[in-house]
Amino acid sequence: MLFVIARDNECEELVEEKLVLCRDWFELLARKSIGSKYVNAEWQFAKHLGDCAGCDPELLFLFITVSYTHLTLPTKRIVLVLGVE
Repeated sequence: MLFVIARDNECEELVEEKLVLCRDWFELLARKSIGSKYVNAEWQFAKHLGDCAGCDPELLFLFITVSYTHLTLPTKRIVLVLGVE
């Protein structure tokens, strides 16, 4: 599933329009994306974290921690979408 979401990175339809409505799936896949090879899925989840009503606030901490620990070009995009400096 992460592969499919990563491939949808230009439209962001799966995360933006579908998964934010299903909190359990959003949280599960967001956690799986953190630190995975599917960085295009990871930044989409980070970007839409605020759109997921009732999502675990710990996810924000995890995204920030992993992004700063592995500050490569793809993870810099995560830092940008989270608005962290």
